[in-house]
Amino acid sequence: MLLVGVSAVVLLIFFLLGLAVDWMVDHLPDDFDDAPIFVQDFAFPEAEDSELLQHKVDELASCAGITSPIKVKLVQQEDVNALALPGKQIIIYRGLLEAVESEIGLAFVLAHELAHFKHKDHLRGLGRGVVLGGLSALLTGSNSSLTQVLMPASQLGESQYSQSRETAADMAALRTVKCHFGHVNGATELFE
Repeated sequence: MLLVGVSAVVLLIFFLLGLAVDWMVDHLPDDFDDAPIFVQDFAFPEAEDSELLQHKVDELASCAGITSPIKVKLVQQEDVNALALPGKQIIIYRGLLEAVESEIGLAFVLAHELAHFKHKDHLRGLGRGVVLGGLSALLTGSNSSLTQVLMPASQLGESQYSQSRETAADMAALRTVKCHFGHVNGATELFE
């Protein structure tokens, strides 16, 4: 019972601190992650610059409401994935390019990642991770058994939060594609 009670209190505190992180991130300037602490080149195996992807992101940025430059890297792996990282970097995996067959389908994926920057989702994730790690270490020590119990339990609430952020990014991506192309026909081909 004590463990359940402590877990409930910690989850409540984590939830409230998560709301505080969201509030703080909402009030950060759009160029906050242009700071030198964020601008670093993440080491991905076989990553290379892609002029074609960079050009498409640059074209979509104005419709997405992005004013700072975004750097795009192509990773030569078969994963069907794309990532928005701190320092305004988008990572695209080769497998994703092979899975998307149309220009508008690719534009939707890129616009989705741009939406994460517009909504500062990457900063929200960082902030929530710092809050959870700090709270857990403060209460129980970084290597304690209780920390190992609390970390997975907190992920249950985070998955719902993450799904809502993904849905918001999808909706913003549709608006960006509509702005750029004038329609959204074929934008969701990757989901199909």
